[in-house]
Amino acid sequence: FTTTSEGLFVLEPVADTYVSDLQPNQNFGGGWWGRRMELSYDNASYSYFYDSRAMVLFNLSSIPANPTVISAKLNIYYYDYDTINPSGREITCHRILEEWNESNVTYNTMPDSDPVECANTNVPTYFTWVEWNVTSEVDDFINGGFENHGWMIRDYKNPVEYNCNHWYYSLDSNNDYPPRLFVWINTL
Repeated sequence: FTTTSEGLFVLEPVADTYVSDLQPNQNFGGGWWGRRMELSYDNASYSYFYDSRAMVLFNLSSIPANPTVISAKLNIYYYDYDTINPSGREITCHRILEEWNESNVTYNTMPDSDPVECANTNVPTYFTWVEWNVTSEVDDFINGGFENHGWMIRDYKNPVEYNCNHWYYSLDSNNDYPPRLFVWINTL
């Protein structure tokens, strides 16, 4: 983690990956696949809708005990899409409710997540950072006694007919755009 000003913590994930029911027993947490996270909800000409979800987990132990959490923002970098531009599609962020392991999680073994999103945003019209406000969840993880299992990010509200896959950099992409969690706390 880094701090850029008093009370601001910038965290990188300790785990991130995606799962897809197109390959429900495949783990995408390492190797070439581990360099990206995929979101989709389409039929991709496979005669059924398929669902890809990103998962990300941050270690919050560097934040002092019992802080007043002013704000927390989850950011991932959108960098590409397949066939259909997903601009404007709603993507949601859900609290993960169980432990998971980046190196072996699959669609068939993915942890439960809250069915109600904690935050939502839209895919931008150009490649850039995408952000969700997760202040309440971070406060719950640090001060509320809730276990931190990270977040699941989904694109599921408006199915499309063909190849609306969109990709986001993971921690393993080895560039300057890994997922980040910005947490501001009151230091007074």
